[in-house]
Amino acid sequence: MLITNTGEKLKHNLRKDFRWVKHKDFWLSFVSGDGALFLYEELKRVIKKGIWYDTSTGTMEGSHVFAAVGLDSLLKKYYGPSVGMINLRDLHRSEVVKMLRQEETFYSDIPEIIIRGLDEDPSNERVSKDILSKVKRIKGKIKKPVLIKGLDIQASSKNKYGLVFVPGRDLKVVYDEKLSGKYDSCSFNNLDEKELPMFSKEATYRIWCAKPDGISGIYFDRNIFSNSTNLYESNKRGRLLVKGLPKN
Repeated sequence: MLITNTGEKLKHNLRKDFRWVKHKDFWLSFVSGDGALFLYEELKRVIKKGIWYDTSTGTMEGSHVFAAVGLDSLLKKYYGPSVGMINLRDLHRSEVVKMLRQEETFYSDIPEIIIRGLDEDPSNERVSKDILSKVKRIKGKIKKPVLIKGLDIQASSKNKYGLVFVPGRDLKVVYDEKLSGKYDSCSFNNLDEKELPMFSKEATYRIWCAKPDGISGIYFDRNIFSNSTNLYESNKRGRLLVKGLPKN
């Protein structure tokens, strides 16, 4: 698990550890500000690829699902439950879209995974089977396709990533036929009560891109994608996006 004792001092620095853009009901920030280097170094303890730190801007660059899950866990540990990564519903917020589509268009992962079935990639299949077995011990039988959130990450020597997902305290499992690959390239304007797309032939707002089988993360890049075959896929256009609730 991503657990250390060196970051306890960050608990009292929420306002200055990020460069918040403040909205009425929540704040948004990239991993940028006084706390960014610490969080980057904590992630690098277990994540070996796909994230970088720009010393000139004090900003962490790069985004993939392992980094999103790991960062979400760190944020909750050091700042409490009111701070965490953006989620699938947040990707539908105009404020989030505006933040990611600045002068340079960024992409951003969220700390959630979808498992649709067997994965052709042996390492992906090992990651998938590992987390499913752990979740089944807690939740019972799991029906696919399934969305899993409330996760953490842990070092492992059993796959090419050197990482596996593990259940966190806020583990949630959502089964829905909408998560299947047959909805690839379908459009939607709104989300349902499960925070999943409501597909419609008349919809024009956003496109859902999904692969047919296997495990994938979820990321925003103008549209919403859940079709990556490489869980470590990342580049310096990636920005993990933090959401915080204002304190009185």
